[in-house]
Amino acid sequence: MKRGYVVLVLATSLGLVVAACGGGGEPSKPSGTQSPADRGRQLANAQGCLGCHSTDGSALVGPTWKSMYGHEVKLANGQTATADDAYITESIYEPDSKVVQGFPSGTMPSFKGTLSSQDVQAIIEYIKTLR
Repeated sequence: MKRGYVVLVLATSLGLVVAACGGGGEPSKPSGTQSPADRGRQLANAQGCLGCHSTDGSALVGPTWKSMYGHEVKLANGQTATADDAYITESIYEPDSKVVQGFPSGTMPSFKGTLSSQDVQAIIEYIKTLR
């Protein structure tokens, strides 16, 4: 009986210490308070987007996202397109519809059925922050 009491006291004390110290990890925002751009960054990372698209202007398999939003991009067919919400959404769902000049077609997978429209909008909000 005495041993069970000691274990209970130790477990309660440990729980209080962990709670007082914030759990030992990074402080997190309460659920529902994450910005759309933060959610977009997490989605882009989780989906592997950042393995092909840089955020600092460096060359990777796909076009950089740095300063892309709102600017014209030259397409492989010689036309241009403005990198706005509609263009980015189309590029995520139908990546070979408007390929940026200098980048191969058939490389990026479609995320249709994988990413919801809310997910895509969050990624766009993240891309908007990359200046």
